Amino acid sequence: MDALSTLAAFAAELRFDQLPEPVVAQARRVLIDTLGAAIAGSAEPEVQALSRALARGGAARIVGTPRRAAAGRVLQCPQRLLAGTR
Repeated sequence: MDALSTLAAFAAELRFDQLPEPVVAQARRVLIDTLGAAIAGSAEPEVQALSRALARGGAARIVGTPRRAAAGRVLQCPQRLLAGTR
């Protein structure tokens, strides 16, 4: 089994109650920090323009906006920005 398969198997079998409290606390801090940064940045004009360009309906809420997009479109966003395409 390669390293990725080993890691995937470990993650698939891991239960929340097996996580040490310091790991849970750090994960909570990182998640809150990430969401805070996303919400704060959502008011920027560039982010608003990007969210309008991405919004085509879908299941994924674009953070900080009432808009929705397909998850695949949102995940492609960094590549599209780097390539200068929509």
